[in-house]
Amino acid sequence: MDIDDALVIALPGVPREMKKMFAASVVPLLQRREPDRAGGVAFRQLHVVGPSEADLGERIGRWMADDRNPRVGITAHYGELTVRIAAVGASDEEARALADATAAELRPAIGADLVYEGERTMPEELFARLDASGQTLAAAESCTAGLFTAAL
Repeated sequence: MDIDDALVIALPGVPREMKKMFAASVVPLLQRREPDRAGGVAFRQLHVVGPSEADLGERIGRWMADDRNPRVGITAHYGELTVRIAAVGASDEEARALADATAAELRPAIGADLVYEGERTMPEELFARLDASGQTLAAAESCTAGLFTAAL
């Protein structure tokens, strides 16, 4: 929707759905509207378990400056921290290179608290690793109202 001199775009909050819609619909729209400013975008996610959000923020704070490209931020959800990297470049390749370079710089600062990278959820990553290793998971719960198995 156009409001005065601004274009307002609303997307779903689920990252996997939002990123697909952004790439398929928003980027082409922006490129059509402003062809001289067309470029690429890339995202990376580093999933961290262990430190508090404040502790992780101190470790990676120098990458989180508002005027930095790529932009780096932290989100917290049920004991998992996600370091999100969003890069903008003149092309998709340049944006990917910027995002990859920042991820490479962040890994040593995060250290052993980095559990995995990518867009999968923690349960999806767990099951992918179990499947790859030929292992299975059994669970029995009590007093959790099925929350553990529902998450899986």
